[in-house]
Amino acid sequence: MPVADLPLNILPLPDSRHVLVATSGYNAHELSLIDLGKRAVVDRQAVRESWFGLAASPRFDRIWWSGGGGNIVHRFELDGPKLTRKGTDPRGDGRGGAIRGKSHFRSGLALDLRRKVLYALDIDYGIITALDLEAEQELKSASVGGRPYDVVLARNGNLLYVSDWAGRAIHVVDPSDLRTTARIAVGEHPNQLAVHPSDDRLFVACASSDTVAVIDTRRGIVTETMHTALFPRAPEGSTPDALAIAPEGKTLFVANADNNCVAVIDIATPSRSGVKGFIPTGWYPTAVAVSPDGKNLLIDG
Repeated sequence: MPVADLPLNILPLPDSRHVLVATSGYNAHELSLIDLGKRAVVDRQAVRESWFGLAASPRFDRIWWSGGGGNIVHRFELDGPKLTRKGTDPRGDGRGGAIRGKSHFRSGLALDLRRKVLYALDIDYGIITALDLEAEQELKSASVGGRPYDVVLARNGNLLYVSDWAGRAIHVVDPSDLRTTARIAVGEHPNQLAVHPSDDRLFVACASSDTVAVIDTRRGIVTETMHTALFPRAPEGSTPDALAIAPEGKTLFVANADNNCVAVIDIATPSRSGVKGFIPTGWYPTAVAVSPDGKNLLIDG
């Protein structure tokens, strides 16, 4: 199913028939709604700037997409097959305006329904911001790492985890005040994160180490480091950069951008994970997802 270049995120809808695909490449930055049965794009919305952060309400009637260098969070409503943009798209030069000469760049997003908050990262300023979902206003901000890339909410909702691309670490953040309470060392250039659906494991893609770090969040330690490159002696930089866990929690899929493949990893037993094989893809995969019914693996390429 053709879309614009550089899809960075794929978000399956609960019906397992539709997916949202966000593209942020050289050409059009588009949020596309795809019908898997028809194998067609049924609606799309274009924006000026974007990045991979993508979040949705439980009913998927509200969508948030990171604005990248535009220093905003794009908002959409989804009603059946119709995507509608809410708010405006600034047409400035991409600078945030707070400090001249230094740009803002929105990266990861995480939705906290219990607190009615959207957390948004700014990778250039090194901050995390809590945005009120109803008033759509900033509640508070705090520093977090050198270049914060992705953010996820713990399974119990009590903590946030932020990958620090520049700091080889995961920052543990208290969502009540955005204070960093701990720092967990991982591989080089940690980027996308995935929370296990039924236990306390957090999976961290480490782009320049060719690994996925597995963190036991109860103890705050790395319990496994899985080498995911296609070749055992591959040079550093095979770039694992996207993660997806199957709904039953037994299989992890890892997009290896520079190897043009997706690694398939058995994660059924904690601390005993193992690579089962590799799925060849198109050029430079940067997004992977599994449909909620577990029947479709979605890969960009």
